Amino acid sequence: MANPSSTCFILIFSVLIFSLFLHVSASSISTQATKELIDKICYQTDNYAFCKQFFDSNPSTASSDIAGLTQITLESILNKDPEILRAIQELTFKERDVIILEGLKQCREFYQGHLSNFEDAFRALNSKEYHEVIRLEFDVQKEPGNCENALNKVPGHKSPLKEKNEIMARLSKIALVTASLLV
Repeated sequence: MANPSSTCFILIFSVLIFSLFLHVSASSISTQATKELIDKICYQTDNYAFCKQFFDSNPSTASSDIAGLTQITLESILNKDPEILRAIQELTFKERDVIILEGLKQCREFYQGHLSNFEDAFRALNSKEYHEVIRLEFDVQKEPGNCENALNKVPGHKSPLKEKNEIMARLSKIALVTASLLV
């Protein structure tokens, strides 16, 4: 006859193993669904590889739904906009060319609007006002490109913000795609 404490141990151990199996199975399904969702998002952007790398580099991505992926994208933009505004400020202090200074002034205005709209979009996301998120993001979608155009008015002059503008344009597109999948 089996010892009651060993029977209890075997029962508890079996329940734990079964629970672990269920957790791993659910986690695998969730991860696969997230991967498929990321593919769906990234195929709608201008640069699939950039989009995929962006999500793959964020550890929170694996367990995120569409609202979580939208939040990850918005947080990234909200971190990068102030960096770009600081870069514009630094360039303004160094630059002497009047046309480039005017371009930097325009860029500052574009990015202030970009930042303001994405801050509002983040609040709208948290309030589950998804149509408002889309509207706010759509309204400033072209600002990184507008900044780039403002800095390319001098022939032969390379934009000092080219790389930052390209990254922000790509992130803005990812944000708009993720937000559009919320509705």
